[in-house]
Amino acid sequence: MIRDTVSNLIDGDATGADQWFEKQRPDDGTQLCSAARSGAAEVGAAIAAARRAQTEWAARTPVERGELVREIALALRARRAEAAEIVVAETGKPMELALGETDAAIEMGFFVAGEGRRLYGRTTTSAVPNRTVMVTRRPVGVAALIVSFNTPLPNYAWKAFPAVFCGNTAVLKPSEHTPASAEFFGRLVNDVLPPGVLNVVQGLGSEAGPPLVESADVDLVSFTGSASTGRWIQEHAGAGWRRSASSSAARTRSSSATTRIWIARSSGPSPLPSPTRGSGVRPRAGSSSSMRCTTSSAIASWRARAATRAGR
Repeated sequence: MIRDTVSNLIDGDATGADQWFEKQRPDDGTQLCSAARSGAAEVGAAIAAARRAQTEWAARTPVERGELVREIALALRARRAEAAEIVVAETGKPMELALGETDAAIEMGFFVAGEGRRLYGRTTTSAVPNRTVMVTRRPVGVAALIVSFNTPLPNYAWKAFPAVFCGNTAVLKPSEHTPASAEFFGRLVNDVLPPGVLNVVQGLGSEAGPPLVESADVDLVSFTGSASTGRWIQEHAGAGWRRSASSSAARTRSSSATTRIWIARSSGPSPLPSPTRGSGVRPRAGSSSSMRCTTSSAIASWRARAATRAGR
């Protein structure tokens, strides 16, 4: 089920690296697998593959891209138990929780697929007589998707499905703690999508992350992880005028961070206002140029549920 060696997936092919790192089972410390320890060369190859595939992929209609995302969701549902077993093996989570996370990834696929029928633009009045201003949705380009280890399959789905649906291509960098589930997800996606649309690069964050974030061929960086890494990404991605989004929350009352995941750009002004920190307002995902949420409201909800359980 889990291969002894977990590879990168670049341009539809499984590729290794000059070095490998060991992934251990969290329950007993024994070796689970060896994963590719990617560096600048492997990251550059993945970005180049995404760049080559982007124009042709973006030329497809939103309806067609949505139908392909639906095929991926159906394939994941058909292999639900296998996916959950991989998550259990590499994270140590109970099967019930792993199955729930797999279901969340499946549902995200179905939700995004339905947006293929609802990728609306917007029209407004013009200052010029007998003219109308029309806003249409266009892909950003190549997206770097860097995710955390805590909920691997939902993290891949939350980032990859909206990104590719909106006509972007992507390079997914999973946590070094969850290489097997990332390879499983990547192979599932590449069985449906054209080569190069979704590439998966394994490796240590400190070695594979910087060349991905700092590449001039990356148009968007979406990150979920620690606050310190999120700040570093904002600084370095911003220096190259790349859009970036960081989702980070420490276990303190004052450290919640607002999340912005930019998926598509408009040919006119942004149709949505900036979210208010702590507002808890989440516009409908996938049908606009951005998906936004606030982690502060989520943290408050978690605390409320924990307090309720403790009082029982």
